[in-house]
Amino acid sequence: MPGSVKTNAQWYRDEAALARGEPGIRHSFVRCLASALDQLDGAIDPTQVMGASAFAFRIWSVGTLCPSAMCQFDFPRLVSAAAHALGRHVTFVSRFCDEREVERERRDQAHAAIVGGLARGFPSIVWDVSDAEWGLLTGYDEREDRYELRASCGRSTALPRAALGRGGTGVLAVATLDERFTIDPSEVAERSLTAAISHADGLEWTDRPTYRDGLDAYSLWAETLEKVALIVEHGRAGALHARVWDFARCHAEHHAAARCYARDYLAGLAEPGSELDRAAFCYEEVASSLLAVWNLFRCGGAPTPAQLRAASSSVLAARCSEQAGLDAIRRHLGG
Repeated sequence: MPGSVKTNAQWYRDEAALARGEPGIRHSFVRCLASALDQLDGAIDPTQVMGASAFAFRIWSVGTLCPSAMCQFDFPRLVSAAAHALGRHVTFVSRFCDEREVERERRDQAHAAIVGGLARGFPSIVWDVSDAEWGLLTGYDEREDRYELRASCGRSTALPRAALGRGGTGVLAVATLDERFTIDPSEVAERSLTAAISHADGLEWTDRPTYRDGLDAYSLWAETLEKVALIVEHGRAGALHARVWDFARCHAEHHAAARCYARDYLAGLAEPGSELDRAAFCYEEVASSLLAVWNLFRCGGAPTPAQLRAASSSVLAARCSEQAGLDAIRRHLGG
């Protein structure tokens, strides 16, 4: 084993999206995936990364608007599926918090995959490195027995090997990218659109009673904003979580970003006048509604009750447009 191995992966930024006044890729897992692929393959298409992986169509919510909602998904299935959709083999090693008897074994398996991948130039994506987010492992120093990590904010830091899988959630999840393989673009498109329908219908969900996904997540999000408006209106804003506005911004940012990519992905697949053309139009409406919510919260400060109710209405409008877009996708798929 080499004393030190390192890749040149840099934190990915979608400069074109940022120039349009859109958030760019915000989901920490997909941003890590995009960063890794950008280093391995050269210039990437961020719309394809978000669309083919189906993360452009996913949404999660919780009544507190906590950003942890963004990572309430089936890691073993969806992490591997995302890499495969983008034409990469992947080694995925995981251990949940109730599997303490295999903690050392799985950590050793993950370490072997990480170091082996780095030696061949392949970075690894790792869960729960800071604030229940994904990060990118870009190097390993054997003498210090620690990894070089790029956290979700893009900063570089060190992660001791012994800390792998011992973050706040106590869950180990490491995905190491590997060699490229060829996949039919039409198969990728069909799988991603099928995943969009499955997610909307709640068929991707794991058992998290306080969280919602798919169309139900919109309803919970809108309901939460209405409740917050009522609290502020009655002069009880001090009872809210200290970071409620930051949480609200993060929530809107993630989902507005995703729907911008859904809009562009569908437009790239559509023939004029087709069902996918109709779906792309609907998702343009979704993106517009959610960007309005994001723009409210990104300005900083506490919104007024009227602004919060307008944001709630925008979220429900997005839900309505998304339902119409999903109906068009169903018709395209023959469902």
